[in-house]
Amino acid sequence: MDFSRILTQLDLTNQAIADNNHDNAEDFGKCLCDVYEEDFNLESEKDFTPEVARIQFDVLKTILDIHIMRGDPLDISIRAGQLWKRYKETREHFPQWADKDWEPIDDIIYRSYLATNDFYYRETIGSIPPKQLRTPECRCLLCGKSKANKTGSHMVPHLLIGDVFSYDGSTDREKVVAEESSLAGGEKSRYFGHEVYDDTVQNLMGRSFTDEEIEKEIAKKNILTRDYYFCEECEKRFGVIESYYAEILSGLIKDYPPQIPYLFWLSVAWRMSIGGMGFKMDEAHDEKLRSILDKCLALKRDDIVVQQSKLGYCAYLIGKAENTRDETLGILAFHTPTKPYMALIGKRLFRLFTSKSTAISFCKRNGWAVDELNFGDAPEKVGALSFLDFWFAKRAILDANWEDERNIWNLGAERNKTVARYEAGNGEEDQGFPNWLNTTNDRIMMEPRAIRKIREWIEAHSGDYTIEELCSGTGYTPEEIYNFLHYWEGKNKEIEEKQKRTQRIAPFLEELLEKL
Repeated sequence: MDFSRILTQLDLTNQAIADNNHDNAEDFGKCLCDVYEEDFNLESEKDFTPEVARIQFDVLKTILDIHIMRGDPLDISIRAGQLWKRYKETREHFPQWADKDWEPIDDIIYRSYLATNDFYYRETIGSIPPKQLRTPECRCLLCGKSKANKTGSHMVPHLLIGDVFSYDGSTDREKVVAEESSLAGGEKSRYFGHEVYDDTVQNLMGRSFTDEEIEKEIAKKNILTRDYYFCEECEKRFGVIESYYAEILSGLIKDYPPQIPYLFWLSVAWRMSIGGMGFKMDEAHDEKLRSILDKCLALKRDDIVVQQSKLGYCAYLIGKAENTRDETLGILAFHTPTKPYMALIGKRLFRLFTSKSTAISFCKRNGWAVDELNFGDAPEKVGALSFLDFWFAKRAILDANWEDERNIWNLGAERNKTVARYEAGNGEEDQGFPNWLNTTNDRIMMEPRAIRKIREWIEAHSGDYTIEELCSGTGYTPEEIYNFLHYWEGKNKEIEEKQKRTQRIAPFLEELLEKL
């Protein structure tokens, strides 16, 4: 393999870092990542030689150096930890390499350790941004005045996710079964509520907890909540708008100020963004929504400010799917800012526009119904979301996050977490080489649950079936199966074109497309 381009770009980037030229380091660093993604594709494990490993670790160390130049302690800690973890995995996987093979790699790891330690000697923990490390001494992120003394704050209100994450659909907060995962890294952190009993654990995991695991589970923090984000009064203000909206949703209140749903959804978007719940807005929009909420939310329903000039002229769309088949549900959102901002919260698809005029023009350009927009000036409109629209929204989010996480520039980034209900065999499956071999290898893909379900049904029937039998066996309509397969065929073709080598679509896909 020819790594001359990577080595040239490494030299340019390291020289910019040595010269303390921030702009050049950023520009060269991003080019280094692009070259890495284009040139660093491996055919098999035998191609991962000590020389290749040295280049990979040199690239990762250079990216770490750029982040040390940026000066964000938490980001540096995450990326350094990811680099050292990858080194440990490589050491364990290739015990046959000789000491002379490891010497240059060990030197890179040692220098990364020294550079990280040197940074922490020069900087103090106080420089860590307040939104990333929260303590009881921090200020409330809503009012900015009182101490953030509340723990267990839900970034997404329980009324939206209680039935999704409680194992029996009871919405009981202590019956939560949730999983926070890094899609590309394959790292998972599960959380079981304190009233999730052994029979449920056995059903989901196929076994009971050991005594050691029980102790660890008791000590775990609920991954759906955050500590020290808000003061007691602001937490109560969120509670007031949540209980008000809950009564509107349940039909207990028929006549209500239309600004209440509007403020509720702004509070959801803002808390998801500042709380790192997948959803991410630009900092300017974070501040816009914070200012609106701080001015308008109150400790009593009658004191909530509904004056139009205070509401900020945002807009949102809500669609709800009645049937999501057996898809894994959770809190799914883009890890990077998008226009409009979008999240799947259980069965609801939420889209937020931070400008009324932008919302209207965007809908007109994309053929969306303008009259389904909510501006907070009329009763809330909730559209019907078909299963296909739900499925493709989920794919768009997961695919974008998958690519974002696998980009070497974002390796180990704190934001890259997806929260979903914990289920037996849940989530997406990685196909191909181990991720640590090459994070950006295009031949590693996620297999959607629907595709896996169709594939396994066909394999079990040895190709002898009719479309009607397939639909009955999987629970999907012909239209849905056709759309699933065209999507998956397209993903395979993207890989084939990008890698410029033969990557045939699985035979069962070709056969099915012919039948359909």
